[in-house]
Amino acid sequence: MTRRPVSLASTATPVTSTVQRTLVPGEVLAAGVEAPFRRLAEGPGEPHLPRGGRPDAAEPLARVRLGHLTDLHLADVASPLRLDFVDPARWSGPVPYAFRPQELLATRAVTAALETLDALGVDLVVQTGDAVDNAQRNEVRSYLAAMRGGRVDPLLGDPDASPLSSEWPVQRVWQPERPGNAYSERFGLPVIPGLLAEAAATHASGGLETPWVAVRGNHDVLVLGTARLGDDFDGIARGARKPLAGDPHAHAGLDEYLTGPHAVYAGPAATIAADEARALLGPREFAVAHRDDRAGPVAGHGLASSPDAERHGRYVADLGDRFRLVAFDTNNHRGMWDGMLAREQLAWVDDALSAADEDGRLAVLVTHHGSGFLANDYRMCADEIADPDAIVDLLLRRRNTVAWLNGHHHGNQVRIHPRPGGSGVVEITTAAIADWPCQVREIEIEELPRSIRITTTMHHAAVGERPGLDTPAELARLHHELAANELWRGAGRPGALGADADRNVVVTLVHPLARER
Repeated sequence: MTRRPVSLASTATPVTSTVQRTLVPGEVLAAGVEAPFRRLAEGPGEPHLPRGGRPDAAEPLARVRLGHLTDLHLADVASPLRLDFVDPARWSGPVPYAFRPQELLATRAVTAALETLDALGVDLVVQTGDAVDNAQRNEVRSYLAAMRGGRVDPLLGDPDASPLSSEWPVQRVWQPERPGNAYSERFGLPVIPGLLAEAAATHASGGLETPWVAVRGNHDVLVLGTARLGDDFDGIARGARKPLAGDPHAHAGLDEYLTGPHAVYAGPAATIAADEARALLGPREFAVAHRDDRAGPVAGHGLASSPDAERHGRYVADLGDRFRLVAFDTNNHRGMWDGMLAREQLAWVDDALSAADEDGRLAVLVTHHGSGFLANDYRMCADEIADPDAIVDLLLRRRNTVAWLNGHHHGNQVRIHPRPGGSGVVEITTAAIADWPCQVREIEIEELPRSIRITTTMHHAAVGERPGLDTPAELARLHHELAANELWRGAGRPGALGADADRNVVVTLVHPLARER
C-alpha cells in the first residue's frame, strides 16, 4: 500500500483550554425530586501534571500533534427503532441509559467541537467511533456533513410528531416544551418554549479543515450499538409504525431484543411517515461513505483508504517521517456493545507494528474500545477470538509502540502500560462529546534522544458564555448544560471527568528503542 504521510504543522493557533479555565456545575436553578438542575459556571484551570519518569529537557527529534474526538452519538431521536416506549419495569436491560436530554442538540455540540479542533492547529484529528447512535443512513449523512462542512440535519424529523413533542402520549424522554413533564419534575430540567423548532432547523457546519481519520464504534455497526443488523430491524427502521408501548402480554428484555426484535416492537403504535433514509448501513457501507476526494493526505479518512480498510475497518497512516497510526476495528459484529479481539485482526496488528518498526517508525494504535472493554465473546467461537489481554501483551512486545487512542468508555483516562526498563505504552481514553464533560483532547507526542514525552490537554468545545436559542454557540452551551445535569451520565457520574491525572498530563517514559539508537 502506498502511504502519503501527513505533513506536520509547525505552528498552532492559541485557544482557551482547560489549563486556563474549566466548566463546572454551579448554582442550582431548580430542585427536582431526584436531583437539582444546575447552571454551568466557570471553574479554575487545571495545570499539567507530570507522570512517569523524570522530565527530559532535551530538544525533540520528532513531534506530532493530534486532536482526539470520540463518541458523538448523532441520533435520529424519532426513529422507530428507539426503545423510548419500553417500560423499565417490564424490561431486563439498560433502557433509561439510552436517551439523553441533550441529544436533540447533538449536532450543535459536534460543530462546536470541530471549531475548537480546527483552532488547535493540530496535524491530524482522530475520531475513534460511535459517530452515530443507530447505524442509520440519515445519521451517517449528518455526521459526514458536520465533518466535511455543509448543511447539517439535526435528525429531529417533525418536532410535532415525535417523542419530544408535548403532544406525544408517552413520556419516557424529555419533552422540553411540556409544562410539568416528568424530567422537569424528577430532575429539575427547564421548560424551554421554542426549543424544538430551533433544534430541528438545519444548520451550517464549517467542517474540519484539519485532516482527519476515523474508526468504527459499536453504534456505527450495530442497532443501538447492541444488536446485529438484519432485515427485521431494517424494515422496522424504514417503516411507518412508531411503538408507544411494549406488548402487554410479553416480558421482553435484552435476550429477546437480540434474537427476535419483532416481539419487542409488537405493541400499540402511532402511525408516522415511513422514511427510506432510515435504512441501516452495514459496516462496509459505513466505511464506503467516507470516500472523499477532499480527504487530504489520508485517503477516505482511513476507513475508505482501500478495499481491505472498507471491509475490515483497518488501515495505517503515516505522520511525518517518524510516526505511524495503526487503526483497526474492535467490534463484535454479532452483537453486544463491548469489543473483542479477533485472532485474524490481532495478527494483522502484529504485522502492521512489525512493518512500522522495519520502516523506522514509532506506532500509535487507534481503536474504539480500550483495554478494559475487549471481553465480548457473544456468539463467537473460542478459536475465533484472542484473550482480551493479548493486545496489551502485543503492544509491550512491539517496543516501537508508544501510545494507544480509544473511546467507548465516555470518560477520561490516561493509563500507562509499563515495560521493564522504564518505557511503556500510554493508553489515552477521551470522554464523549455526547456526554459530560463533552470535551476533546489535544495530544502531543515527542521523540527525544532518550525518552518519549506525551502531553495531553483537554479542551471544552467552542460554546457560548450562556445557554440560549439565539446563536449556535448558545445552543451548544445548552447542550453541555443539559449533559452536565443528566442523571446517569452527567457531572455526578464517577469516571466521566476522570481524575486529575487522566486529563492535563505530561507523561515522560524511557525511549523504548534507546539502546538501539
